[in-house]
Amino acid sequence: AHAARVRADAKAAEATAQEVKAAQAANAAVNLANQAADEAVQSLWAADRTKSEAEAATTEAVAAAAQAEIAIAAASAASASSAGIAEPHNTALAMVTPFTGADIDADFVKLVAEQAKSIGDEQAAAAKKRAAEAVVAADKAQQAADRANAQVTPAYVAAAQAARSAAEAAQSAAEAKLAAAQAAAEAATARAAAASA
Repeated sequence: AHAARVRADAKAAEATAQEVKAAQAANAAVNLANQAADEAVQSLWAADRTKSEAEAATTEAVAAAAQAEIAIAAASAASASSAGIAEPHNTALAMVTPFTGADIDADFVKLVAEQAKSIGDEQAAAAKKRAAEAVVAADKAQQAADRANAQVTPAYVAAAQAARSAAEAAQSAAEAKLAAAQAAAEAATARAAAASA
């Protein structure tokens, strides 16, 4: 009887130790599941942010392209305006050239005509430069939008993988809790057997 009691006590002690280990494993599994769930949520937020940034970059690219079109149209208009100045400039010079040097009004007309042509040329050149800069800016904005949009899909794939990991961790936690409950039941049975031995 004494030997049976010793064996029963040893069994109860072993079952209790297994119960403690199972409970610790279940707690660790629950913590990992919670951590995986947090990471899944953060991954989804990151994917949403990436998508928002890509949408903003695309909007910016569209705006830059529109600005480039406006700048090109302005450059074309400035060139046409500059060309339009050339004919009156030439006419004015032809009319006043015989009188320049002798007539102060003729000198003034010549000066005004030359300044008008110079200003027109400067404005046309400046508009062309702005148009070229706008085209470069539009290209850069489009490239940025393309890069941002290329990052959207991988971000959502990562979010889906994180969600899968969270689900697997939750499954592991559930299994660990079940194992802990079974170990607790076995320990209780072993302790009861030891008490009645």
